[in-house]
Amino acid sequence: MKHKRKVWLSVIAGLMAAVLLTGCGAESVMNTVASQLSKTMSVNRTISSDSKWINSSIDGAIDETLQVSEKDDFYTAVNKDWILNAKVDKDTASVGALQDNGDVVKAQTNQILEESMTAEHLSGENNIGMPEEQYQHTEELLGKFANQIADADGRDAQGVEPARAYVEAVENIENLDEMTAYIENKDGRNFSTLSLIPVSMEIPRSEHDSYTVYLGQYPALNFAAPDSYTNVLSQDILIKELLVENVGSMLVQLGYSEKEAKKMVRNSLQFEGRLAEAMDKQEEDTSQSLEDYKEMDHFYSFEDLKDMEGNYPLTEILTSLGLEEAEVINIENEEYIRYVGRLYKEKNLRKIKDYMIVNTLVDMMPYLGKTSYEAYNTLAGIKYGYQMGENEEDRISNLVSEKMSAALQEIYVGRYCDAEQKQELEGMIDEIIMYYRNMLQEEEWLTEETRKLAIEKLDNICYRVLYPNKMPDYTEVVFAQEDTLIDMIAKLNQFDKNHLKDKVNKEVDRYDWDMNAMSTLVVNAYYMPTDNSINILAGILANGFVYDKDAPEEMNLARIGAIVGHEITHGFDTNGYSYDKDGIPNKWWTYEDEEQFQIRANHLAKYFSALSPYPGGGAYNGSNVKGEAIADMGGVKCMLGIAREREDFDYDLFFTSYAQLWRSKSTLATELAVLNDEHPLDCFRVNVTLQQFDEFMETYDIQPGDGMYLSPEKRIVVW
Repeated sequence: MKHKRKVWLSVIAGLMAAVLLTGCGAESVMNTVASQLSKTMSVNRTISSDSKWINSSIDGAIDETLQVSEKDDFYTAVNKDWILNAKVDKDTASVGALQDNGDVVKAQTNQILEESMTAEHLSGENNIGMPEEQYQHTEELLGKFANQIADADGRDAQGVEPARAYVEAVENIENLDEMTAYIENKDGRNFSTLSLIPVSMEIPRSEHDSYTVYLGQYPALNFAAPDSYTNVLSQDILIKELLVENVGSMLVQLGYSEKEAKKMVRNSLQFEGRLAEAMDKQEEDTSQSLEDYKEMDHFYSFEDLKDMEGNYPLTEILTSLGLEEAEVINIENEEYIRYVGRLYKEKNLRKIKDYMIVNTLVDMMPYLGKTSYEAYNTLAGIKYGYQMGENEEDRISNLVSEKMSAALQEIYVGRYCDAEQKQELEGMIDEIIMYYRNMLQEEEWLTEETRKLAIEKLDNICYRVLYPNKMPDYTEVVFAQEDTLIDMIAKLNQFDKNHLKDKVNKEVDRYDWDMNAMSTLVVNAYYMPTDNSINILAGILANGFVYDKDAPEEMNLARIGAIVGHEITHGFDTNGYSYDKDGIPNKWWTYEDEEQFQIRANHLAKYFSALSPYPGGGAYNGSNVKGEAIADMGGVKCMLGIAREREDFDYDLFFTSYAQLWRSKSTLATELAVLNDEHPLDCFRVNVTLQQFDEFMETYDIQPGDGMYLSPEKRIVVW
């Protein structure tokens, strides 16, 4: 096998050299490598000379003639028929049980938008206990908003005209007092609620008890970081040129001369550069202790701000937002606050105005006519690496998600989720946590000191399921008949700003969440170490495959149950173990326990590194996947612990359901591209995980010589 590995490494090296010489794209190279590798796969399907497993997820790896036993390759035996019938092509590249959910969520949200746009089914009825009047009002807002987005021809005809009133509101400012009134949005014409010092409500890194007013140092910058102004990259130059061209064109259409327009854009960029001079350069967060986090939090009183605000009326602006009663203010960079106070002078008024006008137009670009939308797409592609959808359906969905995400989620969960489902899942999580507590109590290798703190961490896990306990109330937002899309977005922006005060000095509700920051429509479940939470989003349950209240318990335990157990285990994997019960990086393990833990984790990594991702593919990167592999095994172990408490538990249904959870099919090029992913390949997630457990061996009478057999002394379960 070493010889084969050298052959394929030579093939890959040669192809990469061709890239350097010819300028071919990485995707083309990956497809060429895949084509070469597929030839060896047709000769030798198994992943190594001493294995009976096949990476059957790769398109073309198996066909109808394959005879495979559950005893030899459980993943392939269970999923063979599905894999053979699943279709992948250059567009899909990969399909899987969980990926289907994304298509379901997309279809469901499109239906919601279509019905709200035509005012169908707006009864206010919902399954989650929201007041019907509130729910119906949100539906109506959503419909009006989506209809404005859908009217692309109308927006093309209007061009930049909807921006005029917002630009004139800035242009007509004659002094700093009027600029302050604009920042406070007293006339409702501050479209993006722009300010020179961004204000938000945050949970401090070092203290997770109460929400705190947070003063940042990144206002509406057109570049990602201060480095962009001192170490200019080619993409930064291109962004500047595009801003001058596109925003300049918008300004000309609004009546400015070409000379004035160019000067305004350059004034804005120069002013941004001056702001950037006082910003801390952001470095990668490598904090590993509470002390490090404390150094990042800088707490001041409201009175303290008066001593540092200078000419910039920061305390007045905070008072206009209802934040004057804040007990503490967390400031990212005190020098930036003082610097803005020095910049805020009458002599800089023109540049401040240009800064406000240019950034207002940049923020409006996706919501004006087609030309502006396309220009924004180009800028976003360069700056962020992504673009909004091109077809009308995607454009409507993406723009709604951009500005009315929480409202769309409200309607979604009201229609497709229900309170009973939420309660059932929370009950399941309670039971899983109870089992996990027993498991920790019985771990012989843990000392009592670490065991106690581990159980404290487990008991302090919060779980957010499907939707927050309190949904946002949009009843104060009213869209008038004459409102343009720009007017609607301005009202939504101000709505968000108005509600900053709702959390001032309030105790953090860990079971609540900001739906704009964490969309439940994402097909995912995850553990967040920084607040010790597990999050089960509605998207992952969309098609009834992962959880169905009418399905046998064995099936639900194998899917959503194993997922929940997986996420809990992440609190004790090679990353999560370094965070304490409050989500703060802290050394809470004894030296002896941490050493034992790392020995077990490294043993697991070594086992994976002995595998090969495809025939002739060389060794797998076990160290890369050990955190996720620990979580997979912990999740299944939890479920098997619960199974022992059930009479007549159907282990065959449980194990086959688990194997189906991770079924997938992809092109070889796609499979090659994910080799550096932190999750094990799907065939390994099933086969390696299940062969660790006696119940699996006993259910299928697996014996030495069978491909799935692993002797007890070689098993690698960390927990």
